[in-house]
Amino acid sequence: MNDNKPPFMILIPFMLIGILLLIIGANNIYTTNLKTKDYVAVDGKFIKSSIYSNNSDETTYKLTYSYVVNNQEYYISTDYGTSSVPKVGSTKTIKYDMNNPEQAILSGFGTNEFLLYGGILFLGIPLIVIFKSAALVGIIFTLMGFGAYYMMCSSTNSLSPIEAFKINGLWILIPIIFIVVGIWTLIGRLFMKKEKFIIIKIEKIENIGTEGKSNILFIDEKISDNSFVAITSKYFVYESNSENKFVEGKKYKINLYKYGIMFGCQPITDIIQARVLSSFNDEDFVEEL
Repeated sequence: MNDNKPPFMILIPFMLIGILLLIIGANNIYTTNLKTKDYVAVDGKFIKSSIYSNNSDETTYKLTYSYVVNNQEYYISTDYGTSSVPKVGSTKTIKYDMNNPEQAILSGFGTNEFLLYGGILFLGIPLIVIFKSAALVGIIFTLMGFGAYYMMCSSTNSLSPIEAFKINGLWILIPIIFIVVGIWTLIGRLFMKKEKFIIIKIEKIENIGTEGKSNILFIDEKISDNSFVAITSKYFVYESNSENKFVEGKKYKINLYKYGIMFGCQPITDIIQARVLSSFNDEDFVEEL
């Protein structure tokens, strides 16, 4: 709590993995698109599935499609495993080399797209933890939701929710919820800004960090609360990159909006010794009354 560096250092490996996955995925997609830019598209039909991996938690399947070129039938299979198996006869776009029809690729979600999705997860979640931004939460949740939805619909050409439900059942609701929450949070952060604040009176300030950068504020009274969040603790952590801006005996209005995460209204809190400690830093709007 006294120093933000250890948590940040813990997050760095995850961020590096995320950046690496994004670079590899983007590079592979670019290379593939460059290589197949002259390929011809044709509708393939799903004909069978075979076990890709099998463990106690889940069984995934490799999907095989057939496509016809000049009355000759060819076959292609996914290079990944999926738990979503479409109906036999479902169509999916396949692109093939006119000079060598056996050389073909499946359109839609594949290994490279999975790398991009993994990169977003490994990079996005640490960024949320570091910056604690509602807008960032909205963006990451939306990207995660669309990525998962696209992945779950990748076995066919259709992105229809009805078709997605037929293949995945109620599991398709998970990415849809991520999309709805992400978009709503982003809209709330950007276009529905409402002032959420508390007005407090400082009873005592106790230094718990180094060079005055971290303090516990003992609250004498909480005069007003427009944050839509029940804040019952009389102990608040104040982390400053410069000198302490609070003075004992004075009242302050503290804007909590920056820390909105779900629908832009719930401040991020840490549970320490069973008490809720809301963290305020220099970027918060703090007004002396």
